Amino acid sequence: MELYQIWAIVCLIFLFAEIMTPSLFFLNLSLGCAVAGIFGYYKFSYPTQIWVFVIVSVLCLIILRPLLLKKKNNNENINSVIEGKYIGLEATVVDEITENGGKIKVFDEIWNAKSSNGENISKDTKVKIIKNESLLMIVEKI
Repeated sequence: MELYQIWAIVCLIFLFAEIMTPSLFFLNLSLGCAVAGIFGYYKFSYPTQIWVFVIVSVLCLIILRPLLLKKKNNNENINSVIEGKYIGLEATVVDEITENGGKIKVFDEIWNAKSSNGENISKDTKVKIIKNESLLMIVEKI
């Protein structure tokens, strides 16, 4: 097995680790492996490949990671604003809300819902959205 193939395998392992733990850390190591693998393909010496891996990984950690984290945080803020637009709105129960949840309709959209106090809410009852937890709306009877 050629050295560049080993770099490629390690690159894929780091990519898999990044997918499993989206910390934007392993992505930088993966990029370092990819560049070192290119150097390996062109038959650069082993110490040169190691230095390339270290330098590219550190540069990516210093430059690329902060940029990606900033972009990630901006996207999270946008999502929280979008999700927050539903709080305080009136909705209609379309599938009875029990302790296991139910469904509501707001803006012609159907959402999963739960009662804020655990009470059952029957179909066609008007409710107010008091909290949003990703795809689940927490509601209370009006």
